[in-house]
Amino acid sequence: MVIATIFFWAGRKKFVHIPPAGRQFFDDAVPREKQMPFVAILGLLLAGLLVGLWRNLGTLFFASDILLIIAVVLWAIRPVLRYIFMPVPFVAMFWALWQQNFSSWILQAESMDRHLFGIEWLSSQIQTVNPIFILIMLPLFSYWLYPFVERLGVKLTPLRKIGAGLFVTAASFFIVAMIQTRIDAGARPAIIWQIWAFVVLTAGETLVSPTHLEFSYTQGPVKMKSLVMCTYLLAVSLGNVFTSGVNFFIQNPDGSVKLQGASYFMFFTYVMLGTGVLFAIVMPFYKGKTFLQDQAEASVEAETTVGFAVQPEA
Repeated sequence: MVIATIFFWAGRKKFVHIPPAGRQFFDDAVPREKQMPFVAILGLLLAGLLVGLWRNLGTLFFASDILLIIAVVLWAIRPVLRYIFMPVPFVAMFWALWQQNFSSWILQAESMDRHLFGIEWLSSQIQTVNPIFILIMLPLFSYWLYPFVERLGVKLTPLRKIGAGLFVTAASFFIVAMIQTRIDAGARPAIIWQIWAFVVLTAGETLVSPTHLEFSYTQGPVKMKSLVMCTYLLAVSLGNVFTSGVNFFIQNPDGSVKLQGASYFMFFTYVMLGTGVLFAIVMPFYKGKTFLQDQAEASVEAETTVGFAVQPEA
């Protein structure tokens, strides 16, 4: 972290400094013709919430008021929702699976033969192959795989990369489910099989994670890039919420679980496959634009947004 901080500080004069947008941010989020009705209705609803607190009108009143506030906000920012939320629910399912390499995959590794290269590895150490594979795959995909696919006549847009990554991630969980089938049958598979699953999982991560960051940055209007990029972390959070919800609802009163062994991993495999299919259906309907900060004209001392380039999302 110290080394990273030093590098960050050393490059401080290389960044394009964009000040807070102020009113322009609000104009980008809510069209001008909706701003006055939005403020008036939101003010009334917030006042009603305060009156409800004062008069103790009950849970139903509070829930209804909060739902109305959410509905009004969504109505007001509807034009930018496509920039903000389009890939989020789909990418959230990716994170619901990916984050399990810190939990269910470790538990599985406990039942595997972890002797490799003359070392008996801890179950929690196996996941360290993921960052190693990331360092290998990022340049491999960028400089070889993507150009190769483009030469075959397939245009790789960010959404197509994400879609492919969803199916690849499902394949990694299918491998883990097959490993668990062997474990459930009483075998003790070699840990190399889970490492192969990590290869596939990391390939899915390479397709989805950096691409979602790129997509969020380019699709966000110039004054809203920070907000739109926050949806990346929102997707991670929603994925964790989904997994925790599944683990909560599969609990039986007697302490057993409804999804045991391989069926647990197959459940997430089917969820990921369904997510990929649904994403493939929705993706063609998205007609976005790419907003890029014009760094060629913006100097280090720039105090205003100089401009942006706009091109359609193919």
